[in-house]
Amino acid sequence: HRRCPQKKPANETDEGKTHRFKIKRALRMLRGISGLIFRIIIEMISIYKAKQINNIDNILKTTENSFNFHAFRKKIHQIIAPTIIVLYTIGFYIITPEFSLYIKFWNLVLMDVSYIIIAIVLFLIIRKGVHKEMQKLADILELKKDIIE
Repeated sequence: HRRCPQKKPANETDEGKTHRFKIKRALRMLRGISGLIFRIIIEMISIYKAKQINNIDNILKTTENSFNFHAFRKKIHQIIAPTIIVLYTIGFYIITPEFSLYIKFWNLVLMDVSYIIIAIVLFLIIRKGVHKEMQKLADILELKKDIIE
């Protein structure tokens, strides 16, 4: 990586600005990492709930656990995942000026445009998966209704 030469602070005021800049940069990075960690924790909860489905013998209880799992996933897809993606995107573009210190302008533009293209492709792929999960939820509800009747 090529670093652009940075001026050394001329006085204490410049040192204070540099220190604040470093703190802001660390907070931006922390925000991005914490969003990813939060998403990983949610996925771990999902895995735990999915394993509960396989460990129960009673058909009605299994159906209920399956319904609860998919209802949980529905909440994730409708509320949590979009919020994380929006916050991550905002953080990505907020930290872009930091990248400009180390990356040539056209590479930075390419990175920003690529982010948008990748986001659109991932949105379409994830949307397809969400539709499959929601269909499973509907199927489980129908199965539960059939079992109860």
